[in-house]
Amino acid sequence: MSFQRLASRLILMVSALFLAMPVLAQDLYSVRGVEVEASASDASQARQAAIAMGQGRALQRLWGRLIPGEMESRTPSLSSQQIENLIEDFSVSRERTDDRRYSAVLNVRFRPSAVRNVLRDANIPYAEQQAPPLLLLPVYSDDEGMRLWKDPNPWRAAWQRRQESGLVPVTIAMGDLRDVSAIDAERAAARDREALEEIASVYDVEEVIITIARLSGDPESDSAGLSIEVRRIGGDHEGAMNMVSLRQKDSEPLERFYDRAVAQVDKRIQEEWKRENVLRFDEQQEILVRVPVQSLQQWVQLQQRLKNNSRITEALIRHLTREEGILALSFLGDEESLAGALAASGLALEPLEEVPDGWPAWKLTSRQAPLDSLAFEGAHDFGGDQRVSGPAGPQPSDRQRNQGGPAIQPLGLP
Repeated sequence: MSFQRLASRLILMVSALFLAMPVLAQDLYSVRGVEVEASASDASQARQAAIAMGQGRALQRLWGRLIPGEMESRTPSLSSQQIENLIEDFSVSRERTDDRRYSAVLNVRFRPSAVRNVLRDANIPYAEQQAPPLLLLPVYSDDEGMRLWKDPNPWRAAWQRRQESGLVPVTIAMGDLRDVSAIDAERAAARDREALEEIASVYDVEEVIITIARLSGDPESDSAGLSIEVRRIGGDHEGAMNMVSLRQKDSEPLERFYDRAVAQVDKRIQEEWKRENVLRFDEQQEILVRVPVQSLQQWVQLQQRLKNNSRITEALIRHLTREEGILALSFLGDEESLAGALAASGLALEPLEEVPDGWPAWKLTSRQAPLDSLAFEGAHDFGGDQRVSGPAGPQPSDRQRNQGGPAIQPLGLP
């Protein structure tokens, strides 16, 4: 069987696999724990009204997860039917109903492609790339002193109650024997480098966030205050510090006060990441990349990662041989931000030196070990006889290989 015919069938098989593959970003587009309650003339109408209300609330929470705070006011006003069209499915729990009243908790799963289309049509910048996980140490300070693992630590308890995160996964240290032996409140407050590196290694993270919540005032008289120092150790934000201060509201339960403080600190962390990784649709450009091909499964895996990367709007096959492929990548942002997004997907984008005009100037490889699988030379016949969507081009000569030059003819973009 000719290579052109094999390549044609490979492309068709890859396309079919894409249709069957789950979207890896689906968890990002799932909103859980939306409480709803509604009344109507009968239970059926109350349920319908409550679910529509819950779906709208879930979408607002999704906007808050993806869109920088200063941009949220630009989100379009959607009808209940338009919101329903964005939803893949939903589930309900803790249902309670009577003749005219209905209450429940909703978990809503949105369709990523549909949500992205709404944001792009409205020209609203958003972020979708998830950050590396962070480890948070909740240190609490009051008249009785400073503590991290010892109870009572209402600041730590509030972080443990937190149900949902955004693009920045925040892990709360558990306080088991390994944690206690690695660091304590005093060493955390003093930013003891050795202790912080030890606790970071326990959780396999590159960055630790130290939050020191200092209580003032009298919670019994609704006059409590919290002054929260947030320090980032490691990663790209080494040494960054923020302060968050808030007061207890009249008749506000103390537990809710701490939950509100957690939400404010978490929002600071999430907003900082969103602003740094926002996708702007007026910054689209295109590059050609060379992709070494070692196996069929590796090629499929790479295409899947590209498909699930929100910075890439299109990836077209321009050329395909037994040893490499040439892709035209359309993406949002610049090459540096693209390289960072690809790195998060397990791919490495590297510039090539001394490349003639019209030839690929970049090389795309997997950071992970290639799968031990079927090589191109031993590929099976998958059926079909359609033509390759891009030019097959001549095979590389031995002289080209020996000289280390590109193994393809220069290809211009349409």
